[in-house]
Amino acid sequence: MDAAGCAFITDGFAGATMDQIAALAGVSKLTLYRHFGSKEELFGAALKTKCDELMDPETLDQARALPLRDGLVNVARAFLNLIIAPECIAIHRVLCVEAERNPGLAKLFFQNAILYTKAKVIAFLTHYVDRGELRIADIEMAAWDLLSLVKTRPHMSVLLGIQQVAPADIDRHVAHCVDLVLVAWRAA
Repeated sequence: MDAAGCAFITDGFAGATMDQIAALAGVSKLTLYRHFGSKEELFGAALKTKCDELMDPETLDQARALPLRDGLVNVARAFLNLIIAPECIAIHRVLCVEAERNPGLAKLFFQNAILYTKAKVIAFLTHYVDRGELRIADIEMAAWDLLSLVKTRPHMSVLLGIQQVAPADIDRHVAHCVDLVLVAWRAA
């Protein structure tokens, strides 16, 4: 997956080839095609792998064991760290350039990164709803709300190359976002 991610970031989706990725990975092209039927499937798998690195099941399980606010802060921080990671910013930039030319690529990203991450957040929020700590009428909309609040300012600053976000700023921003949603969602 590292080889695929590197190739897609360096050369874009259109420029990266299965031959190049196989060479970087030290495997044959046939092996790549056996595991991933196409370059598109490999791209989707590489996206999910990156999402799982920072929002892995262990991180989510640890967050579920915490008090409500602390758990939400941990998940929101993991999400923000994921989307401002240099390789994620690079993929985002590649997608912005290639999406118009290749709408299928944008759809792959949406399914394998955005919807995949949103599903993890829905499962996480559902845990607290089931415990009676959150009151959320539309869990899918709530997941979108949380992800959007957390993403907007820091991600845009990094994506546009305006500034990197310091860990203390991440903590302050994430805590602020979580406190905002808790006003609306906390069970009485």
